[in-house]
Amino acid sequence: MDKIVRKKIGILGAGALGGAVARGLGQRGFNVSVFDTNPEKGEALAPFGVHVSPSSEELCCGNDIIMAAIKPYIFFPVLRPLETMLENKLCVSLAGGISLDSLKNAFPNIRWARAMTNICAAVNRAFTGYVLPEKATDEESGFLAEALQSLGEAVPVQERLFDAITAISGSGPAFYFSFFDAFLLAGVRLGLPADLALKATAWTAAGASELVLQSGKHPAALRDEVSTPGGTTIEGVSALHEGGVPAAIIRCISKTAEKSESMSQKAAESCRADLKK
Repeated sequence: MDKIVRKKIGILGAGALGGAVARGLGQRGFNVSVFDTNPEKGEALAPFGVHVSPSSEELCCGNDIIMAAIKPYIFFPVLRPLETMLENKLCVSLAGGISLDSLKNAFPNIRWARAMTNICAAVNRAFTGYVLPEKATDEESGFLAEALQSLGEAVPVQERLFDAITAISGSGPAFYFSFFDAFLLAGVRLGLPADLALKATAWTAAGASELVLQSGKHPAALRDEVSTPGGTTIEGVSALHEGGVPAAIIRCISKTAEKSESMSQKAAESCRADLKK
């Protein structure tokens, strides 16, 4: 734990994602600070051991590693005035759709890493894919990997996979919340009180996820184990296929990945235009 305490993490942006990451790190004992233009967002994180910086400049100067949780369309304008303060620092982009090449071209004197996580970091149950910069020291690499791992599960991946990681992990919670809502509505329709339907839905989802992780079995194999011939489960599974649900989910993930790729291309074009000015 001593290695962790010596490194200070600053997070630019305390919105849904930045706030979730700050909360998750704070809960695990990391020395983490945030800055957001809305002071209330930072103050809401104080109970989780998160410090609030009075300015973006102070955040950048006072921390060893900076995580940028900034919307892609304002990422470059927000970072540009802070560029000299971030020179030679290890910075982690949490933004979707901005490639390492674009980051390096826009800010060549900053050592960029990239991570894609999700809002489940707030409860230390996020999946994070990340790429470390070539010039990171062994100590920095080890520390950052440990910090990201504290948010749930973290895996180094090739950057070419980031669009898919964005679709499944970054955007995935929203899709699961949509499924939860459908389960909840079905439960209420069948006569369950809403609070009971919600609790049953959430626990069932959590249990199914944990079973997949611990058993190592393919989800289809686990599904078949509980699908008794002529029983209730297979009836429901058949209805899902008749309704085109599996195909709709695949289409959902694919469309999201395509959007991520499109955003990456636009960010690269924006970066090139900015450099020509």
